Amino acid sequence: MRTFLAEDNPQFQTQFGLMVRAISGRDPVFTATTEAEATSWLDAHPDGWDLALIDIFLAQGHGFNILKRCAARAPHQKVVVVSNYDKAPVRDQTLRAGADGYFDKLTELGALVDYCQAVNDARA
Repeated sequence: MRTFLAEDNPQFQTQFGLMVRAISGRDPVFTATTEAEATSWLDAHPDGWDLALIDIFLAQGHGFNILKRCAARAPHQKVVVVSNYDKAPVRDQTLRAGADGYFDKLTELGALVDYCQAVNDARA
């Protein structure tokens, strides 16, 4: 499973990287800290990822714009929003915008791991 990560918090970058490595045996293919880095990489590598983990609030820019950039993805490519901003309207808006899942970074990490494992298993 090739995982793309858009996350500006170094702690969560490390935590998600360890999770991805434990599940798939691979490091994330790219980690972006800003919207510009993320969209530039996605434009250059439209088929270079299987799972995108996207934070909503980044150092510069917004995860919703990255999510929009992933709209034309292949059926096997999954996009998940991970955020510690877990208000129902935001969660609903990300799902309406095309996210395959939404997980709170602080309270739903177990469910995120399960989701990532299922994506990895489906790719195997």
